Amino acid sequence: MLINVRKLRHWILPIAWMGVIFMFSHQPAAQSSKISSSVTEKVLQIIEHIVPNASDEIDWWHGFIRKNAHFFIYFVLSGLLIKPLKRQDVNKPILMAFIISVLYAMSDETHQLFIEGRSGQVRDVLIDSIGAATSLVLYKFGGKYVRFFDERR
Repeated sequence: MLINVRKLRHWILPIAWMGVIFMFSHQPAAQSSKISSSVTEKVLQIIEHIVPNASDEIDWWHGFIRKNAHFFIYFVLSGLLIKPLKRQDVNKPILMAFIISVLYAMSDETHQLFIEGRSGQVRDVLIDSIGAATSLVLYKFGGKYVRFFDERR
């Protein structure tokens, strides 16, 4: 029984991250947009030193940041899934991490259909899937060099 508990503790981070994703998705559109607009403004303050008049395209930057957030969130999720899947001796843990990530992205977009002002987007599931796949490709071909994927911890 103790062995199972030790293996299960590795699920804490991916499940917590799924909770973070759920909380962001559960926000009404106005609240979600307000948060991403705030992030966009901060990013533009930095970018304008490099790209003058970047704020003239604020709508483009806002969309760019929102879609990259999708990519990043699922990049992290799939990376967090590798360790517990390997510890549970799952056959093909990379494929399983990808499948779990994509299924969670699909459920997340479905969840948004029931939130005020939000909608589920197939495009977002595709972006989420690309983020997950990118993380897993990096793990497969360079994971031993990246601390994020360190399985000894």
